[in-house]
Amino acid sequence: RLFHRGSDYSHPRNLYSHARNPYSHPPGIFIHIAPESVSTCPGIRNKRGSRQFVRPDFVMRVAAVFDIHANLPALEAVLQDLRQEEVDHLVVGGDVLPGPMPLETIECLLHLDTPVHFVQGNGDREVLSQMEGRETDWYRASPEQWREPVRWTAQQLYPEHQRLLAGWNKTLVVAIHELGDVLFCHSTPRNDTEIFTRLTSEERLLP
Repeated sequence: RLFHRGSDYSHPRNLYSHARNPYSHPPGIFIHIAPESVSTCPGIRNKRGSRQFVRPDFVMRVAAVFDIHANLPALEAVLQDLRQEEVDHLVVGGDVLPGPMPLETIECLLHLDTPVHFVQGNGDREVLSQMEGRETDWYRASPEQWREPVRWTAQQLYPEHQRLLAGWNKTLVVAIHELGDVLFCHSTPRNDTEIFTRLTSEERLLP
């Protein structure tokens, strides 16, 4: 089962998933969730490179949460729902930042009992650019009321957070048993700010 919870108050965001894979995946992380077992105890998850295997008796439940924007109270409410659903893996699909509680939100996500996999969103990318001392085209063209939250968030973080954000990939492919490959990204695989709706043709979305 896939659970998608998240919101964005400025741009519509969508979970881009594709159960069939007729094309090569864009650069990113590949996680394989399959019935083969490489662990001997319930609940133990072993990793081999970038492919992850779990016990065959697991019923895999993957939750996808997007556009947290450092809103810790909202995140905690969603996590409470996910605990009741007994989710096995959590995909954070971008835009953890910027927002009002960046340190607390990151710490919350890093210390969950559930394995968490991150995708970099445009908000995370803009904050990272500020931490690196770079101004993007978006930043230079945006009004001050949009730039200030990005700048303020970057100022609250530490060098270890910069390394963390830099390590988040643009895409994440999860191979789920009986479902196939599911591609997670922020907006589309080629552009993390591109807007599309359910009426957008699949041909336009393919990389």
